[in-house]
Amino acid sequence: MEKIVALQADPIDSLNYETDTSVFLAEELERRGYKVFHYTPSDLSFCDKLHATGSFVNFTGNTKKFYEIVRENINLDLSKASVVMIRQNPPFDQRYLTNTYLLDHLPKSTIVINNPRAIREFPEKLSALYFPDCIPKTITGGNYHNLKTFYQTMGIAVLKPIYGFGGQEVSLIDSEQKFQELVPLYLEKFGECILQEYLPSVKTQGDKRVLIAGGEVVGAISRMPQDGNFIANMIAGGKAYATELTKAELDISNKIAKHLFEHGIFLAGIDLIDSKLIEINVTSPTGFKVFSKISGKKTNKLIMDMLLK
Repeated sequence: MEKIVALQADPIDSLNYETDTSVFLAEELERRGYKVFHYTPSDLSFCDKLHATGSFVNFTGNTKKFYEIVRENINLDLSKASVVMIRQNPPFDQRYLTNTYLLDHLPKSTIVINNPRAIREFPEKLSALYFPDCIPKTITGGNYHNLKTFYQTMGIAVLKPIYGFGGQEVSLIDSEQKFQELVPLYLEKFGECILQEYLPSVKTQGDKRVLIAGGEVVGAISRMPQDGNFIANMIAGGKAYATELTKAELDISNKIAKHLFEHGIFLAGIDLIDSKLIEINVTSPTGFKVFSKISGKKTNKLIMDMLLK
């Protein structure tokens, strides 16, 4: 029987081979004899069984053309896959949610990373609220007056959509006028939002992405925002550097890693600023390949050993 890893991801042409964790992990499974099947979220369908229409690909290792299509327009019964990796980027919208419900129908013989139910139970920004002692002062909701009271108490705060990603539509609220301009727009567009204490050290020290696999901390990178910015995400132009975790950061990360693994999350990325937990990334956590390049550690081999064991 063929060993297949199904990669549910954004269009393969849009993936950045230099940094993409999805390809990084799938390549390692390919080296272990698995055939890689790629499909996009819109290619998933259920009719008696769960199917996906996509292509079998080989990875070439060439940065300019890192894959080749072996067979295309294949309608695959996903129960034939040994592993399904949910790797498309957020936002965690209705389509993303629907796909997690469909993937629930796969048999236990197919490993799904991360567990679809666990992804639903751990929305990335809200799941940090499970650890109230570890987070900056935070309010989330849709009541304008409650948000305003919080802002006036803080004097400066970070405004975020709940289901965004990559630092998109994250704003610094540093004046009453800005609050009055932006918060109503966010509430109209998103229904609810998050206001969070601003941690100024992000501008000089960046944040830390802690990489979690199988309930363990496997590495960490520091991300520095561009000059004049406070958003350190690499998608937003942040640069990655080697880093070490402090004892406090490691204690927080180990606590969260154990909790996530007990609830079905195998891969995760924890974001910390000034030893404070900002969010927990579970939909398509990134940074593993970047860490591997910076540190020289074969993180992909370690993760696949843990997964297959």
